[in-house]
Amino acid sequence: MSHSINIKNIYSFQNFLSLFKSLFKNKVRIPDIVLWSLMIILFSRTILWIGKSFSYSSNRLSLIILIGITGLLIQKIYNKTIKNPLPGNQVKSKIIRLRLNWPPLISLICSVTCYILLEYFIKINIFSSLFFALSMYSLLGLYLPFDVWKKGLIPVILIIQTLPFGNNFDTYLGFPMRMFSAEIAEQALSALGIANISRETIIIIENSAAQVDLSCSGLKGLWSGLLFFFTATWMEQKRLNLRWFVSLILFFTALTAFNILRIVILVITETALLMPKIAAAIHIPLGLTGFIFACIFAWFMLKNGSDKSNNELSPQKCSSEDKAGKSASIKLYFFLIPFLLVALWLHQERNTLQFSAYAETNFNLQLPASFSLKPVPLTKLESSFLQKNRGDKAVKKKFKWNNLSGTMLIALNHNWRNHHSPEDCLTGEGLTIKQSATATVLMNSSFPVKTLTFEHRDLAASYWFQSPSFTTDDFSSRVWAQVMGKEKTWILVSILFDKQIDWETKKMKVFHLTLFREVKRILNGTL
Repeated sequence: MSHSINIKNIYSFQNFLSLFKSLFKNKVRIPDIVLWSLMIILFSRTILWIGKSFSYSSNRLSLIILIGITGLLIQKIYNKTIKNPLPGNQVKSKIIRLRLNWPPLISLICSVTCYILLEYFIKINIFSSLFFALSMYSLLGLYLPFDVWKKGLIPVILIIQTLPFGNNFDTYLGFPMRMFSAEIAEQALSALGIANISRETIIIIENSAAQVDLSCSGLKGLWSGLLFFFTATWMEQKRLNLRWFVSLILFFTALTAFNILRIVILVITETALLMPKIAAAIHIPLGLTGFIFACIFAWFMLKNGSDKSNNELSPQKCSSEDKAGKSASIKLYFFLIPFLLVALWLHQERNTLQFSAYAETNFNLQLPASFSLKPVPLTKLESSFLQKNRGDKAVKKKFKWNNLSGTMLIALNHNWRNHHSPEDCLTGEGLTIKQSATATVLMNSSFPVKTLTFEHRDLAASYWFQSPSFTTDDFSSRVWAQVMGKEKTWILVSILFDKQIDWETKKMKVFHLTLFREVKRILNGTL
């Protein structure tokens, strides 16, 4: 079978024009317009977020991949329904008629319901985007023959994986993955006779060895691995059956196992062999080696496992689907339109809730006079972020202390959405992060500090998130601590130094511990 692709034909306007002409020839009905309009209105906030995210230069490659996969998917649907329809032209005559396909209908109901629940309780953009894509494709499945819809699931999953999640995905899912991997690594180390190493210590050791361009949680490896697996499934035209699902689970397990093995090797090198520089040097090669072996394993399972998918649609299935007729379409309209109206009403009710207003206010910092604090206005980027997210309190000060100078930003919030990773603001100000790690001089489970160095700039930065009973240098840890109901009031401390810093000096420890104690005093005063 030939796998050659006519690129010119895929991206030409002729296919799209033929599709739209077929729609209007078959009299697109007002209920269809109402149905799709309600979907667009319901997901409008998520659509705008995706569009804005794709405008960033860092997401341009994802946009190109998204356009390519979408073009291939439209080409396949066009070929199956218009260009080369079944004998009797059954599919072409029914292309725009709503039909009762139970899997797409159940998928649509579940996706919209999950979207509303997420928007109401958590409102995490990346999860909302997942259910937006699933909802749209599920609704499309009510217009297409089930075989066509089912064969498009893999390309749709690939489209979802190209959405501009960026570091957000690691932020919201990285912490649970880190804790899971660290717990398994802790048990493995204990079995090897290396005890008294907690999960928190393992995470800090891993962070200290990590480079900023690789995720320590292994989540990016899992995401990239799944992208590889689904792409290989599509290229090999494998059937989605139990054997394919087992292959996916085994591949996922292999990626996770290699990541845990990498963590164990890093901890042994750092603690037992006392070779932190070696640990930092082997961090990336270990990750890449595990990823490559897992992908080879997945390719072997796909080549020798799941059967190839049948490219031909079943005329019997299509003719049986056509028997549903107009009555089924009318019933679906009477169900779906009220369902989406209720969902839209619930969504609008959630968006009208009031949050506390943003206020740039002093904390009455009681730091020693030697810090020589002077107020500094927030930058345009910082101010716009805090105003957009209605942060509770924020103050920015310039300091000079013991040959150290720079600026510090302290922001108190009661909602995790009002905080962010300081890397976002720093990169937004034009700085390129060279390395991100946990300062070894402060390495303990009670007070970890994230340190940053920059390319081509004689600057350095550090930050942490602090609550009355917990301190972390990981934004995802801060998010999940509040989501799980452990802490509500948090302060972000972000410091930008005017020169390169040696984090191992006693002076830096005293500086950060002084700020830590003052922030603790402020937090105790807010309770």
